[in-house]
Amino acid sequence: MARFWLDAVRYGDTHGLHLDNRRGIYPYRDWVVRAFNANLPLDDFITWQLAGDLLPEPTLEQQVATGFVRLNPTTSEGGAIPDEFQAKNSFDRTDTLGTVLLGMTLTCARCHTHKYDPVTQTEYYELLAFFNSTAEPPMDRNAYAFGPTVRVPADHAAWQAWQELEAETVEHVAHARNLVEAGVVSLTGDDASRWSGLSGLDVLALAARPTGPFAPQQLATEARGLLVRREAAEAAFTTTLVAADLSTPRETRVLHRGEYDQPKGDPLEPGVPAVLGDLPDDAPRTRLGLAAWLTSADQPLVARVLVNSLWQQVFGAGLVRTPEDFGVQGRRPTHPELLDWLAVELRESGWDMQHMLKIMLTSRAFRQASATRPDLDDPENLLVGRGPRYRLDAEVLRDLGLWSSGLLDPAMGGEGVKPYQPSGMWAAMAHPASNTKQYVADTGERLYRRSLYVYWKRTSPHPMMTLFDAPDRESACVRRSRTSTPLQSLGLFNETQRIEMARELSERLLREQSRDDERLEALFTMLACRPPSELERRACDGLLREMRQRYAADTAAAEGLLAVGEASRDPSLLAAEVASWTQLAVAVLASDAATMQY
Repeated sequence: MARFWLDAVRYGDTHGLHLDNRRGIYPYRDWVVRAFNANLPLDDFITWQLAGDLLPEPTLEQQVATGFVRLNPTTSEGGAIPDEFQAKNSFDRTDTLGTVLLGMTLTCARCHTHKYDPVTQTEYYELLAFFNSTAEPPMDRNAYAFGPTVRVPADHAAWQAWQELEAETVEHVAHARNLVEAGVVSLTGDDASRWSGLSGLDVLALAARPTGPFAPQQLATEARGLLVRREAAEAAFTTTLVAADLSTPRETRVLHRGEYDQPKGDPLEPGVPAVLGDLPDDAPRTRLGLAAWLTSADQPLVARVLVNSLWQQVFGAGLVRTPEDFGVQGRRPTHPELLDWLAVELRESGWDMQHMLKIMLTSRAFRQASATRPDLDDPENLLVGRGPRYRLDAEVLRDLGLWSSGLLDPAMGGEGVKPYQPSGMWAAMAHPASNTKQYVADTGERLYRRSLYVYWKRTSPHPMMTLFDAPDRESACVRRSRTSTPLQSLGLFNETQRIEMARELSERLLREQSRDDERLEALFTMLACRPPSELERRACDGLLREMRQRYAADTAAAEGLLAVGEASRDPSLLAAEVASWTQLAVAVLASDAATMQY
């Protein structure tokens, strides 16, 4: 689920412009994964990202979520003008909000009011004003961390351990307060006068003092041990970019023709387009007020945009086929009443994403056959008269191969990983001073981490991602294109990791099954969730027979094929047999049966 959102919010591991250096933001990506896994209500999902830092006593996770505000491409190029990039950064955030949550293209209103556009230029800058007072500098200093940051656990395992420490801390603090209230420990000196303004960590530190009032209690020993463990955990924390506002807001004015140095008129208050309603009466004119407006009961658009996105993920195309444009320039919904019902159901379910996905995935519409119907002339399937049929995304193609081969590393979170890619690609695209000009592939288990965690250099994403239509994430993308090219076939049959997956998959088949027909059955069941058809069985048998003849006569060729990739070989299996099944596995992994959603 996270990859769709990361496309939309243009997540990347680098700055995106000029040097395109490393950027400390991956904990935001990990938060998105945890939020979806925990089924965080979508209204909270939106609010935390837009304004988690403005919530009362924000948690560490709520602060990390505001990385959403910091994801825009940035630069520190010599000659760049800070005021210009302050405007550009705010433009980017405003336009992303429009695309991702409002289904609207707002960019045109940046320069002037259009006769038939319901959003005026003034309203565009009122919306921009919500983002114009964030505290980070407009230039990124080419640094890993710049502007407001927090230190956080470095991966999912570390987050889990930290949450357990936090829960233990709450328990110890409550115990300490109970001892004081019961009179077991005594309300002396400065400690007594400060006892009621003391924070939880202050109480824990007081309880841990060797000569403090809690010293005779077992709690003192436990508190000292807990503090040591907290300090050890915090020492391994990493840095991530977060949002914060200036103490004094920047002035926002309309910019004549969108030019940063041509402000005109009086300063504007943050506001929303009148055509979409008004801010709630009690909402502050901050990002928190903006989030309240987006998720309010009087705002019908956001829920429609979100359920349309979910429908697109499940069915391959949305009920509105132009998810970036719900307006008059976009396509009308194919089933407007269904879109309305789904949006209302999302709200009434408590913004429960998993509930909505269950409705869609168990529907008769999704479960029907995907074959074209001779009685229905509907090549685009606008009427949803058959099940979805589309090519799987780049990440799914890679992860399916890793999973079926047994190579998939289940570790979650952490800095992006670097699987194999052709040498020299980053160097060819990079400024000589960039710290991402040299691509060094990972080794060991990190080579086989799921594709969500592949390092995303914005000026040069991983070539197998780009080849299968992943965006560069320099701007919001709520709908990937799906192309079919000869180069994709070349990559599926020849890319290093595809060969490595196939040979590991072939070894698995040879170990787990004793007969060719059983192996073929297992292969198709894993990759296509069905047995092979008779035509497929005959084609596979013919290929296997041809490969066995080839490798029986050329052992060196078999050994060469099996040397591709880092994964170790099973020495108990005959090289010619493994090579033959590797070629068959490559072919099936590249076939429609494995690359298409039916």
